[in-house]
Amino acid sequence: MLIVILGLVAADASAAGATKVDSIALTGKIYDRLTTRHVIGTKVEVLRSDSSVISSVEGGYRYYNYDNRTNVLKSDSTSHYSINVPRVAGNYLIKVTKDGYEPHFLSYSLVLNKRDMEKEVPKIYLSRQKVTTLEDFTVKASKVMFYNKGDTIVYNADAFMLPEGSMLDALIVQMPGVEIKDGGKIYVNGRFVETLLLNGKDFFKGDQNVMLENIGAYAVKDVAVYEKKDDMDSILGDRADVDKDYVMDVRLKKDYMTGFMINAEAGGGTKSRYLGRLFTMSYTNNTRLSLYGNANNINKKNRLTQEEFELYDGEDAGITRKINGGIDYLADNALHTWEASGNVDASYNDNRNTIITNAVNFLQTADNYDFSNRDMRARDFSLSTFHDFKLKKDSWNMTLKPQFSYNKKRDNDETVAATFYEEMQGVDKEMVRSIYTLSDSELRRALINRNLKNLESNSHGYDAKFNGETRVKIPGSPDAMVFKLQSKYSRSSSFSEELQDICFGEVPSSSQLQHQFTTERPHYSFNIQALARYYFRVPIGNLQASYEFAHTQTRKNSDITALEAFAENSMAEFTPGMIPVPDFANSYTSKLYKNEHRIKIKWAYKKKYERGKLELALQPQFYFEDQHLFYHRGETFATPDRAYLRFRLEDCSVFWDAKNWFLRASYKIDQTAVNLVNLVDVRNTSDPLNIWVGNPDLKNSTTHTVNLTFRHAPDKKLSQYVSFHAVFKDNDFVSGYRYDSRTGVRTMKTYNISGNNNMDLYHSIYYRFGPSDAFNISNFISGAISNYSNMIGYDADPAPQKVRNYALQEDIGLGYRTEKCLLSVNGGIDVNNTHSAGVLPTRLNNGVWFGRLYGHVALPFNFRVDSEFRIMKRYGCIDESMNTTDCVWNATLGYEINKGVWRISLDAKDILNQNKGFNYTVNANGRTQTLNTVLPRYLMLSVHYRFDFKPKRGK
Repeated sequence: MLIVILGLVAADASAAGATKVDSIALTGKIYDRLTTRHVIGTKVEVLRSDSSVISSVEGGYRYYNYDNRTNVLKSDSTSHYSINVPRVAGNYLIKVTKDGYEPHFLSYSLVLNKRDMEKEVPKIYLSRQKVTTLEDFTVKASKVMFYNKGDTIVYNADAFMLPEGSMLDALIVQMPGVEIKDGGKIYVNGRFVETLLLNGKDFFKGDQNVMLENIGAYAVKDVAVYEKKDDMDSILGDRADVDKDYVMDVRLKKDYMTGFMINAEAGGGTKSRYLGRLFTMSYTNNTRLSLYGNANNINKKNRLTQEEFELYDGEDAGITRKINGGIDYLADNALHTWEASGNVDASYNDNRNTIITNAVNFLQTADNYDFSNRDMRARDFSLSTFHDFKLKKDSWNMTLKPQFSYNKKRDNDETVAATFYEEMQGVDKEMVRSIYTLSDSELRRALINRNLKNLESNSHGYDAKFNGETRVKIPGSPDAMVFKLQSKYSRSSSFSEELQDICFGEVPSSSQLQHQFTTERPHYSFNIQALARYYFRVPIGNLQASYEFAHTQTRKNSDITALEAFAENSMAEFTPGMIPVPDFANSYTSKLYKNEHRIKIKWAYKKKYERGKLELALQPQFYFEDQHLFYHRGETFATPDRAYLRFRLEDCSVFWDAKNWFLRASYKIDQTAVNLVNLVDVRNTSDPLNIWVGNPDLKNSTTHTVNLTFRHAPDKKLSQYVSFHAVFKDNDFVSGYRYDSRTGVRTMKTYNISGNNNMDLYHSIYYRFGPSDAFNISNFISGAISNYSNMIGYDADPAPQKVRNYALQEDIGLGYRTEKCLLSVNGGIDVNNTHSAGVLPTRLNNGVWFGRLYGHVALPFNFRVDSEFRIMKRYGCIDESMNTTDCVWNATLGYEINKGVWRISLDAKDILNQNKGFNYTVNANGRTQTLNTVLPRYLMLSVHYRFDFKPKRGK
């Protein structure tokens, strides 16, 4: 990749040298005088004193295309222009024209300095012309679902058929190539979206679920996905070395840019299900105030969405009772020279879940088989607040970000577990609990150990953060500097009580009873960082260099007291009158001091050609780290320290953006430092079945990442996307172990091993056809090869163990939509093929075949029906009882009153009562199948109220 970049630069530099013109760039921005918003699509001309034209250019850097009816840009785009003129000092005239605006002329005197490569022109404000409108004239056309401009995707919200009252999440999950995963994380064509914006600005920063679940889809104009530059863009303009975030920007319709809205919903159902939700927002062009509250016990799924019927992927495990509320604010002035935003959020969650796990542990001599049943309850309360204050001037800006959060948790966990020599089918919790009293000797004969465990824990802690940043343009040059200071302090305490009853073998041959009390306090961490960065021009491209210093202190203190009893050939019991005694061997105090010196260099190059745009980037980083650890455990006093140089290649990429397609290739290197605690040669026996020991021979690990992406969108009907992703790891950290076949005890240690590599290839295509483009066909397919490596020993020292897994996923669909109807059918596979030489005698096959029917129909008299039927057939499960064909059917009947102001809905969830919270994973250790609690089927009647106040606009 580096050779490719150097070759491209050399070629371009050679071509530039052959046609070099002594010129300088004049840059600036153009605004609407009335709204102070950016104006795009302008024509900018530089004239001599005799009015002859020297040069002209189109003004405005567009992140995505706009509706022809509007002439303004939101803060996610810029009206920045750059126009080259001869490098001759003198007086010039800058002329700016645009349809709908009066022509504007600006006298400009060009004064040159030796290092000047560009000069900033004062801001230009355009006055609008008087416009005569034609009323009662309607043009009806098919609605484009989405379109592309370079690496930007814009989804037209009105083109998606949604049930009345749907929130933003229901819109997003219908957008082609978009997924919402655990915790509201959004992925577009497999790429993680770092920030969710509302009209180009943060909304409840840090918890985008608030926006997903409370902004009505009816208020959304479109959703744009693009790379957003940071605040340096306002100082340096459109430069390639300005940092970017991959964002999804939700833009509201013009009617909802000023006004007041209320969304409220209340409902009750069978099985004591309930929901209540209130969201209010007052907004103008320069202010926004939002309040929300939510209470439900249906895992926040209070509407019919596509994602609700996906195979279980870890989200919404168990049944959660949730109460939360918050406030969000934003304000700036008409000239956007300052901005204040922030939020406060309070939340309480009470989750109950039962996790049933069946696992096969891959061992060189003979596999063993685990069963566990965990009945869990997790309660947590959190309070958080985040604020962001900005000052924006032409040559400098400043940002201050204070943040605070508090969390309190209480957990209960009752576990019944067993390990067997042989695979046992149909095992359940009660069979394991009473295994020594069962008449079925076959189950006992295969038993290695049984563990009954009860755990109760309480914890609380807080985090306080502050981030201050100043960006300054250097006078008389194209350069700029950034100064940044940030700090964080965290403190927490916890107490846990754990009772374990462990028996070994069929008789039992031995047993152990342990009652353990653990107090961890105080745990604290303090970090402070200071950064200075310089942006400057070079003959080819832009360069930034930064120095950063970081100091970190952490302290952990764990005190354990315990009661222990042992027995041979019988069940262990506590002797009356026993009192807990300190467990010095497993209690510890740890203090870590770390200093980091970071030097980061970023070179970026961008050039526009007739056929497209080329961007190159190279970003090496050097970290010098000095760590000192003071560790005390039992009779061990250890003071390991390490000083070393780490290298990271944060980015090495090539990007070509043509009219209808783009191609991006990138390569990264990352090094991960050793955790010094893992170097200490101690023995941790606090868990009798999983004993941990240190490894003083650990080395740093290195990860290599390769990404290739290609998108082709020749027209508004067809779009396809291809990506390749590969990760290769050297000296990866793994938790290996030596297995005792008689007791099932694992003696675990952190090892370095190479070979944990994976490669995946993804392709998606979407095509619209038929009358008014009413039909669409889509196909999403991905394949992956994953190599897993670990260190595992069977009654012997651990040795390398490797497992390879092939995965294939495909989902092909056909859809039809009109203004009153949406029908779709799709089906696909999700399969795995696993093998390992010397470990697995045969290949393992596991997977799911699925099909889906979805319909949304607007009926007469304001009724609407939504229904989805999904069928899933699993095979190759560890527990054969899960090799079933399950059908999940959900439906909603809705009735609208007063044009949707009121909506009454009757929801039927899991009508056939066959939904299962199933998950399957495989790696070098083995394969694991889990089954989580899911919401039982229920009916719910809910009433939704929507109020929108929009001030009347003058004609």
